[in-house]
Amino acid sequence: MARVLIVDDEPEICELFALEFVEAGFEVQTAHNGRDALVKLQDSSFDFVVSDVRMPGGDGVELLDNLQKLKVPRPPLIFVTGFADISEQDAIEKGALKVFAKPIDVQIVLDFVKAQLQRSS
Repeated sequence: MARVLIVDDEPEICELFALEFVEAGFEVQTAHNGRDALVKLQDSSFDFVVSDVRMPGGDGVELLDNLQKLKVPRPPLIFVTGFADISEQDAIEKGALKVFAKPIDVQIVLDFVKAQLQRSS
């Protein structure tokens, strides 16, 4: 069972994504900012990270930068954001796989994650 970390400061968004991913057979944990996510990534292994960009207490770009420094295997990360804080090109250059704009159908994100995990296995 693939493990996914959902990172968003809006509890409703975390809950929505978590529910859809669990129903699709994933094991899910959530974090509400980049710093909390980094702690979870240091304590457990994940197969994928789905993160918002703009969050108080550590944004998604900061999380992505810090992931590069971890001594553990770095899971693939995608951004789901309502703001144009980072272009898709800049995000990819920093190591993200993709940027999805909010509002987004969770199924689109779920299908992308599934496809990436199938491709890497």
